[in-house]
Order: sequence, then C-alpha cells, then structure tokens
Amino acid sequence: MKNGYSIVEILVVLMIISIFSSIIIIDYGKQKSDSNLGFAIKQVAEDVRIAQSSTINTLKFNGVVPSGGYGIKFSTASNTSYILFADIDNDKVYDFGLEAVKTVTLPQGIVINSVETDLPSTGEADIVFTPPYGVIFINEKNASNNSGIIVKLTLQLKKESAACPSSDCKALEFTSEGKMTKL
Repeated sequence: MKNGYSIVEILVVLMIISIFSSIIIIDYGKQKSDSNLGFAIKQVAEDVRIAQSSTINTLKFNGVVPSGGYGIKFSTASNTSYILFADIDNDKVYDFGLEAVKTVTLPQGIVINSVETDLPSTGEADIVFTPPYGVIFINEKNASNNSGIIVKLTLQLKKESAACPSSDCKALEFTSEGKMTKL
C-alpha cells in the first residue's frame, strides 16, 4: 500500500487549478468591461434627465436661472467625456467654458464612438431643454416643431479591433419627443 501522492499527481492537480483560475480571471475582466459599458449608458440617460429636470425646476446656475435652460453636449472630438451645461445666453448651444455645469468623464476604457442626428452635424449634438416647460432643441433646432429628429449616441469599449455594431458597443437614442431608448 502506498501512502501520499506522487509529484505527477500534484502537478496535474495544480495545472487543472491554474487553467480554471485563468478562465475565471479572463471572464471577470470581460464582465467588468460589460458592466462599465452598461453603467455608462445609464449615466448618460440620467444626466439627460437631470438637464431636463433642472430646466423645469428652474434651478439656478451661479445665482441666476439660465434663460435658455439646461442642456447636454456630446462630441466625438472629446470622446471620453460629455458636458452638462446651463444655456445662459439662450443660444441653444454650449458655449465653451462659460456655461459648463459639470464635465462627466466616462468610465475607464469607454469612449463615445459616434454621435448621429437627422440634422447636419459633425459628430456633435447639443440637446437643450428650454424653460418653462422643457421644450427640446437639438443642435439649435426646435425639436418640437421638427418631430422625428433623433440623436443616437453610441458608446464603445475601447479596443484596437472593435467596430460598432458589436457586443462591445451600446447605443442610446433620444427623440425630439423626449423619449430615450437603449439599443
């Protein structure tokens, strides 16, 4: 009768444990990235609603209620962040630096892949809610008068070979009626 384990048996068990550990670590990293992407889309949707409610509730910015309400600016040029702003001069667009309420940085590894509208644009969209009822303007156009205007924002996990659409991308569509849909 033999007591104990041979070195070969121990090495086989260690190899099996290391293979399973590697699989779990790789899967965890993928799930964390997917979770960050889902969180980023929810954060964007929440910030759009914050801009809308700030307008309707006449929230003050620097001691003054902005005459143009509040808005949110998306741009592929600054693809790791977007801006929540107060439209102080009522021009229906974000004026660099002067009107920023906050710049929201996307979670690490997430970028804005595209910003598309039905209007002529260059990878940018300003969605503005005007007082007192939150009438929606998209890129300076009254979206209420131009029903059917859509802004589609696509976020992507930053990878060398990834292209949208894929499982590494999530999109949020915002309509002129104020409806948001996660795609």
